[in-house]
Amino acid sequence: MISKLKEFMRQAGKIALDAKKKRHNHHTLYKGADTLSIVTEVDIAVSEAFKRFAAKEFADIDYLIIDEESVDKFGGNAFDKIYQSEYQLVIDPIDGTIHYANDIPLWGISIGVLRRGVPVSGIIYVPEMEEMVYYDGAKVVWLRHVFQDNEENILITPQQKSTSRLVAISQFNAVYNPNKNPKDYLVVDYFS
Repeated sequence: MISKLKEFMRQAGKIALDAKKKRHNHHTLYKGADTLSIVTEVDIAVSEAFKRFAAKEFADIDYLIIDEESVDKFGGNAFDKIYQSEYQLVIDPIDGTIHYANDIPLWGISIGVLRRGVPVSGIIYVPEMEEMVYYDGAKVVWLRHVFQDNEENILITPQQKSTSRLVAISQFNAVYNPNKNPKDYLVVDYFS
């Protein structure tokens, strides 16, 4: 599944980067009265692209897409509806929309995969930094210069065994040094 999600990330990154080049077509919408709760046309475009991608690539599994931009559609009994499917594909089409809308390169695209409500894998892609981190159920891999000829695959091994799931993203402009601890480079968020 991760290999398919990586391919989607390449497509989604291209959608978002191409839209940034065409700033005159970039509109920011507000989700409600809170001016910090925004959605761009690119959030919607990436979300729609993921729906099409999942319909094609995951047609053989029972899944439900949970999209940050449309989670309200599940109504009051959201968890009952969500857990009726075997897999839940959770996407934040532009994770860091405020940064994206303000040309700050600290935004990404994130997808988490749950099976019967339990996280089993996840992937985060930061296109402007050419970095990706994914957990495939067995290992965490940090990809630097992702989708480039000089791509680096760095296996992240935790210092201590943990039963928590891991999501990580590298710090802005960190220079990789294999003699240093990955903790010096990664902002790590655990969830269970």
